[in-house]
Amino acid sequence: MSTFGKVSVAKQAKWGSASAHGMAISPLLQSHYLRFCAQVVPATAVDLLNATLGSELTNAAQARRLEEHFGLLPRVEEELTKPLRPDELQTNPELEPATAAAEGAAAEGAAAAAQEERLYGMFDGGMLRYDEGYQEVKIGRVFRASQLVAGKPDDEQADQRNRVLNSEYLVREGHYASFVDHFGNLLTAQQQQYPTAPLIIITDGATWMRNWVAEAFPQAEHILDFYHAYEHLCEFGTVLLPQESKRKDKLTQWKNQFHQGQSDDIIREIKMYLTHPHTRVVGAATELLTYLTNNASRMRYNEYRDNGYLIGSGAIESAVSSVVQQRCKLKGQRWDQGAQPVLNIRSMYCSNKGRRMEEIIIDQYDIAA
Repeated sequence: MSTFGKVSVAKQAKWGSASAHGMAISPLLQSHYLRFCAQVVPATAVDLLNATLGSELTNAAQARRLEEHFGLLPRVEEELTKPLRPDELQTNPELEPATAAAEGAAAEGAAAAAQEERLYGMFDGGMLRYDEGYQEVKIGRVFRASQLVAGKPDDEQADQRNRVLNSEYLVREGHYASFVDHFGNLLTAQQQQYPTAPLIIITDGATWMRNWVAEAFPQAEHILDFYHAYEHLCEFGTVLLPQESKRKDKLTQWKNQFHQGQSDDIIREIKMYLTHPHTRVVGAATELLTYLTNNASRMRYNEYRDNGYLIGSGAIESAVSSVVQQRCKLKGQRWDQGAQPVLNIRSMYCSNKGRRMEEIIIDQYDIAA
């Protein structure tokens, strides 16, 4: 049931007055505004709302005012750093502890499931176009192992990718310092809610990411995304072996070595190319060697696979597109002011925290009353 359906008749009777932001729009209509604006630009949201409602009740100026007001509310930003509540979670029923006839067995099953639970944290960057040029945004994604539905690698007819039933997202404009402050709060809150679950962080190995994880979450298992590591090898292979057939064999060898946890062997081989007669190969080898050496402790892919950990960051790569770009990087779109209000509102709805938005909207009416 929607939050609005639980509000008393007496409280609903007061909804004709202006709210805390000075707009005499019912909380339900405000919720519609924000939910639609989280998906499309205000002008389109208004057209869709008016068509749905069958009247000209909404306009784009109101939509933008509501975006600015709610998108920058401290409470909204605070809710983005709080874990999903039980009624907001979507978990894979196959991973939940089985119902047991005996009470003791049920408790045992729940304890075992808790031990097997894992927390995954991923983050990455993207670009948005502003009047003054492109600026970076950082996005973080958090989910539990019990929210994963595994692909079916042995079934050619099935989707072989892992699927996450629902996640929590956090997006910040600008320098990463603002992002890590907020994302760190979310990860810490997750650890407090699931104290026995190991925290597994997967990144592309950028220096600021390595340094922050080491400082803020030294006990976390920090994994270098397998595909980023392999991509660096592919780039070097293009320089080392221009002939495609030879390069393909070498890349297959390196990929297998990565899977088998033999990254040290790869590093030793790359060091040999530092004395290569071609300076272009030496330069590429030097760059690759720096990357691999800095991330050597995060490339134990055989151990990760044995433990059942994810080793790829596809979940955050897709989030950059689905959470940020699908709404904030449309064709021809650019921002004259900050996109943070829209990013916050969209993150709330993409994180399945829509009911929290409804609660905030209603509370804003109570403040005004």
